[in-house]
Amino acid sequence: MAHGVLFIACSQREGASVSRLYPQVRFRPSPELHEKIIRAAAHERRSINSEIVLILERHYEQTEKAPGNSLQATFPDASDSE
Repeated sequence: MAHGVLFIACSQREGASVSRLYPQVRFRPSPELHEKIIRAAAHERRSINSEIVLILERHYEQTEKAPGNSLQATFPDASDSE
């Protein structure tokens, strides 16, 4: 399975809105995954960003509650796939 490419950049300017204080993350999902995210966001009347954040929050809530929650075991280093 191919992994998306992540780019994280922080923008913290004085007087910036709260949303601008959070890091910006760019990634390249497959066209199929991108379409699923777009459809889910539209169905729930959320922005694509809000949909992705919700998906990730739910995933990590479930992962943290799981017995023996080892994120290292769940998510191998993506750099090994290239």
